[in-house]
Amino acid sequence: MRGLNTMDAMVAIHTAGFSQSTFTQQEVGFALGRGAKIISFEMGEQPTGFISRHQSLPRRSRTAEDIAKEINDLLLADSRTQEKLRATKPAKTDFDDDIPF
Repeated sequence: MRGLNTMDAMVAIHTAGFSQSTFTQQEVGFALGRGAKIISFEMGEQPTGFISRHQSLPRRSRTAEDIAKEINDLLLADSRTQEKLRATKPAKTDFDDDIPF
């Protein structure tokens, strides 16, 4: 409950059986009720219920890094999450990360 009450966003990973789980449906409903940003990620099952109207991100053959970047970009583009996400990013430096020391 603490996580549900304090979340700024939810990534719903729709694996087989997601729509049949009472818990996942309640958690999604809770997030919708709070007005949290919800990103649906399709991994074997299409979103159902209230979030079915939103397009889900398909898995395809993308790597976890590719998917994480897309989720990050979606969060940065949303007014509900962009400020907090930007606050977690380290300050940019002019350091070269390829220096071996």
